[in-house]
Amino acid sequence: MPYRLGCPSWNTPAWRGGFHPAGRRSVRFIGGPDLGANQPWLLPWVERVAGWIERGLAPYVFLHTPDNHLAAEQALRFHALLRGRLPGLPELHAPAADAPQPALF
Repeated sequence: MPYRLGCPSWNTPAWRGGFHPAGRRSVRFIGGPDLGANQPWLLPWVERVAGWIERGLAPYVFLHTPDNHLAAEQALRFHALLRGRLPGLPELHAPAADAPQPALF
């Protein structure tokens, strides 16, 4: 696979794609600033996440871009690809640009 799971040693054939240290699946994808260029690396994750959902799992998917300026758009693109694979998923709407962010504390 053309991606790393987070640690260079995990990208060896023995670890690639099968390391699940917890019961809940999660993906942290860090893409580049060109969203179109990220798609070849997103597509395998679309298949993986769709498979997890089909097995009844509820994975967490975190999508990042440099400085996270395009992270929301990346998330919308990922969800659109996932809906293409799983048409029953509800549509994902971006929050209004002027919506206040809740406080963390």
